[in-house]
Amino acid sequence: MPLSPQSKEFSKVERYLFRNQPQPGDKVAGEDELIQALGLTRYKVRQALDLLVQMGVLERKKKRGTFVKRQATNDMTYNILEQFKLAGFDELEFNEARLMIELSVLPFVIRRLTPATHAQMRSLVNGIRLNAEDPLKADAILMNFHLLMLHCCGNRIMEVFANVVRTYFQSTKGLVKDMPKDFFEEKATLLEGFLKALNHNDLPKATDLLRQSIEAKPSALKE
Repeated sequence: MPLSPQSKEFSKVERYLFRNQPQPGDKVAGEDELIQALGLTRYKVRQALDLLVQMGVLERKKKRGTFVKRQATNDMTYNILEQFKLAGFDELEFNEARLMIELSVLPFVIRRLTPATHAQMRSLVNGIRLNAEDPLKADAILMNFHLLMLHCCGNRIMEVFANVVRTYFQSTKGLVKDMPKDFFEEKATLLEGFLKALNHNDLPKATDLLRQSIEAKPSALKE
């Protein structure tokens, strides 16, 4: 199973790399230093670095090392959340924006979805179902599903929007922490159908199932 942004290993690597607030263009610690400083395996360190590269936080330069590309994910999420608070946006508006963006990228997802990514997404859906009795954990896995979908569409601009999605999930933790098991089981069922539709290149059905999944909001957000 791929390392997630919520994992302890990922958080340890990210905190270590950004502990001195490096700026874009600054070189960061390599694998050997991270292994020694954090006591992690090379496999876990490499996974965490790969994820930070995929998220657009770091970039690798051949024969030169790994460098900061932009802010750490937690810093960016915090900044986005503060901007939304200042602008007076609420979670409902946030979710409506998510709906428009995520539905619009589905044609790209269908064209660019690889078997490996499809398997990762299926594994995440299984994780949502298995952890349905732990709302915060299930919600974190659900977030990773949506982030992976945005990443696999192959558009770098979506990496920026992924931080908005991450911020949405961060801002609604208080609303989902008491959600019943069947809320996440329903999400898992819809996303299972969504993945089958993607696998059959059925865009209308995939669109409808993703819409249902996103619109199945915590009760405090329902009109």
